[in-house]
Amino acid sequence: MRKKLLVTCLAVSLGIVLLFTSAFAGATSNAGYDLLKDAWKNSQNLKSFTADLKFSVDDNGKNLLSAQGSIKASKDKELMSGKLNIAADDVKKALDVYCGEDKFIIKEENKEEYQVISHDEKHKNRFRKHHEMESNKDMSEIHEFLMDTLVGNLKNQIQSQKTNTGSNKVELDLSGSQIPAPLNTLISLGIKNKGEKHKEMQKDCPILGIDLSKTHPELEKDIRIAKINLSAEINKESFVEKTSATFIITGKDAQGKKHEIKISLNINLSGINSTTPDTIDLTGKKVINIDPSKIGHCDSF
Repeated sequence: MRKKLLVTCLAVSLGIVLLFTSAFAGATSNAGYDLLKDAWKNSQNLKSFTADLKFSVDDNGKNLLSAQGSIKASKDKELMSGKLNIAADDVKKALDVYCGEDKFIIKEENKEEYQVISHDEKHKNRFRKHHEMESNKDMSEIHEFLMDTLVGNLKNQIQSQKTNTGSNKVELDLSGSQIPAPLNTLISLGIKNKGEKHKEMQKDCPILGIDLSKTHPELEKDIRIAKINLSAEINKESFVEKTSATFIITGKDAQGKKHEIKISLNINLSGINSTTPDTIDLTGKKVINIDPSKIGHCDSF
């Protein structure tokens, strides 16, 4: 669907800031909150950027999924390109990716063919409705109110300090009883529902050749957030240049085995409003067209 991956990249890079601002929306006198709120609003006007990212999922100390790479995105041109390295289920992939003109293109390193997904009208409509909801002011206010209610008053937990470069670093560090009970309930329900969905999903992702069922354990009971650490570095122009997040979730699977899942994410932004994504000309290239309806499960993951 048009711009889907670009929007996903934007959501990932800015989502941590949104969580911050939602969590502290009631703390208008808090300096850290004010910094984040201004930066988040300013980030909505990002026209282009380069994002260097790292992501990992570990279960009881064993890595299940890791990804790192660099992504170039342009909102105005509706283009995205990137280089990604993904490891999961004993499979390692080095990928070049491109997105634009209603196409998502993937090329594996050391392979000649390009896998092309041309989004059909169903996918375009799904994105269009999602975009309309995001653009709706009333919906944004409702989402903010719901998040405020869930996270409670955490304004005293945020820390902010000036760095040597003149930027501002803000951090939220919560563990144990500091984590609001409604948030724990929401996460528990979300994980259980996601687990039920994955049971009905096909295991193989045809694009990556990865068994998705092995990238995460299926927790069913005693699910709770044990630790949350979020940090953001805001530059002098009030843009978030660096974000990092660590979540530790504990729970038991159907057999009663305990799991401690650690999810880590780091994103560094550069080339703000001066990035031009790479493009690819498929003329004369070996192309494999993939029906988007065949990858619905992989796409949702």
